[in-house]
Amino acid sequence: SEPEDLVIELDPGMAFGSGLHASTRLAIALLELSMRPAGSVLDVGVGSGILSIAAARLGANYVLGVDIDPDAVEVARENVHKNAQLLPSKNTLEERIALEVGSIDTLEIRHRFDCVVMNIRPNVILSLMPYAISYLQTGGAIILSGILEEEGPALLHDIRALGFTPHHHVTEDGWIAYVLSQI
Repeated sequence: SEPEDLVIELDPGMAFGSGLHASTRLAIALLELSMRPAGSVLDVGVGSGILSIAAARLGANYVLGVDIDPDAVEVARENVHKNAQLLPSKNTLEERIALEVGSIDTLEIRHRFDCVVMNIRPNVILSLMPYAISYLQTGGAIILSGILEEEGPALLHDIRALGFTPHHHVTEDGWIAYVLSQI
């Protein structure tokens, strides 16, 4: 059976799929591929909240979205609320998605996640990788997006040094995203 399209309302009323950045679409595709049923997801650099909402819509039981920008977290909160209205269910989006202002190198996070997703630039990804790894469940996946194809090889070189390797990647419009697992 074909998976139904995820429809996600975004401020200002943008429906999912209209004008989404390639790196966001790639990250969602890899989330769909990698997520464990009823799993948990850490969304680093939550932005508008779209990846957190997508993760919850794809079945995550617990999603933590963090961003150093308080305005972004506010927008994400509004988008989560807006999407929660669209989907009356027992375990609503608002119950499953937690949002916090801060970064994973400073926040106290008392949870390990099945999946960590970072749709941010390579220099930020590298600086946060050790923290992302520390919050990952054994056997979990790290999804990286926000990377131009030509930036991929250098980033992967540094990431292999941390004991991770890509086992899947997708590309679109000159952007590339990876699913990493432990070597």
